Amino acid sequence: MGCAIRLNDIGIGSHQEKFNGVMLRMAREYAGYSLEELAGKTGIRRDHLLEIEEGLCQPMQYEVHRIMEYIDSFLESFYHRETYIKDKPDTVFICGKGIVACSNCGQASDWLCDYPVGTGKTCSLPICDQCRTHVGKYDFCPIHGEANKVISRM
Repeated sequence: MGCAIRLNDIGIGSHQEKFNGVMLRMAREYAGYSLEELAGKTGIRRDHLLEIEEGLCQPMQYEVHRIMEYIDSFLESFYHRETYIKDKPDTVFICGKGIVACSNCGQASDWLCDYPVGTGKTCSLPICDQCRTHVGKYDFCPIHGEANKVISRM
């Protein structure tokens, strides 16, 4: 299985979008899978999944669909526009115990997304102050912030 550059081939938005490996790792861990378990279920090599999570390569479309069979999340949650990266050229990625990275940009997060996704459940993706959308007493990740804007206009 190789790596492929994705040029908006799944029809999400109008800009070049990249797969967010940090989001995959968080969603995988939230679903309770180790790399080995997800590799076994999807048929994608463990080392290739790790490369995707670390942002060393972009997955092919069929790999994304295999992963989505086991990770319960919105497909759009795994993509971020190139403009997010270009807007933050000095982004620092922090690793360490107790430090949670923003699911959108990789900076240290201070918030969790409050968007409801089920009975008594929220999205809970970690988000930093720059990436969150604050609405009343709620904070949303970029994807759910956009969804809230659309719903508000209805």
